[in-house]
Amino acid sequence: MAARSQTDAVGPSTAEPSLTCAMAATFLDEIYRNLDETYASLGLARWNQPPAQALWEARNLPPAETTAA
Repeated sequence: MAARSQTDAVGPSTAEPSLTCAMAATFLDEIYRNLDETYASLGLARWNQPPAQALWEARNLPPAETTAA
């Protein structure tokens, strides 16, 4: 059997995002947006998405003090 190179395995259709991938991404984005709105209306945050306030506080923490041991 002859070994095929990686470039032989990649066709022109895989070089660019397909319409199906774009539609799936749009669909998933809509689902997650609706989930965010639902959770927000219940006063909750998704387990994998911390609230904006917590993100802001984490990004703006003062530098940690280092002590010599």
